[in-house]
Amino acid sequence: MAENEVLTDKQEAGEEGYLEQIKRLQADFENWRKRVGEEKQYLVENASSVVVEKLLPVLDNFERALLHSTENEGNLKEGLVMVYRQLAEILKDQGLVPMETIGKLFDPALHEAIGYEERAEGEDHQILEEARKGYLFKGKVMRPALVKVLKIVK
Repeated sequence: MAENEVLTDKQEAGEEGYLEQIKRLQADFENWRKRVGEEKQYLVENASSVVVEKLLPVLDNFERALLHSTENEGNLKEGLVMVYRQLAEILKDQGLVPMETIGKLFDPALHEAIGYEERAEGEDHQILEEARKGYLFKGKVMRPALVKVLKIVK
């Protein structure tokens, strides 16, 4: 009977080993599944950021056209406004947000200074003008704003 008990102990040890191996494999599979899901999400976000980035010049050109059109061009301007709003809304839905710059303090992580204006009053490093809009895409800088900054002189 002692042999049967030893055999049973060996069988139990083997079964426990297999059970541990199955648990490890299951945990490895879950980790792999999570990692693949994260990679897929990253690829989708990265792909849409490329498309959004390519559309930014189109958005800029619409904005310029709207700024330089006159009231006499009535229907054309209305059409441009509609297309611009539609394009801006689509990009917003994808995660693109224009930066608010005028009156804010210059931040080199968000803005690129293209000039400065000296004055005796005001807040040093305050943004006075925006030459080109900056955009955030899903919380990250897609394109820095080109700005003119106030420099206090005494």
